[in-house]
Amino acid sequence: MNDIEFSKLLMDLGVLHRYVVFTNTSAIGVYYGQPQILRYLKENGECSQTEIAKHLNVSPASTAVSIRRMQKSGLLEKKADDSDLRYNKIKITPLGLEKEQKSREIFDECSKKLVSGFSDEEKTQLKNYFERMISNLTENGKTADDVIGELKKAELCSGKNDK
Repeated sequence: MNDIEFSKLLMDLGVLHRYVVFTNTSAIGVYYGQPQILRYLKENGECSQTEIAKHLNVSPASTAVSIRRMQKSGLLEKKADDSDLRYNKIKITPLGLEKEQKSREIFDECSKKLVSGFSDEEKTQLKNYFERMISNLTENGKTADDVIGELKKAELCSGKNDK
């Protein structure tokens, strides 16, 4: 097998994983990017839009669109910050908590399906292989999150998002 085939396999795996997760979360009324917002709010309580955007390495504008949609769906509430009325705090609703739990179950089920038929030893070995591949691509100590952040900044600065 040549090295190009590895890249193709990884891309195929990523596409299929995303498709399975998206198809199943869409069926419960939760769309791309929303499970991460729900999880962050569940784990951190009330947060600002800026905090959510920073955590997810996405633009505040993109976060605003998602939050607006999620408010309409009853998953989130927005309220003025008690200490500074110029800012809003985003809070997960009971329906949002329910959808977050269902989304988490979908991700967990997908992960189980992904390694179905693998022994514990094979799972450990696969994990080690992925960690080595990540290490091989890591330059200057940058994590994947660092790179995503840089890509988002470059996209914002390139004028691609100007409409």
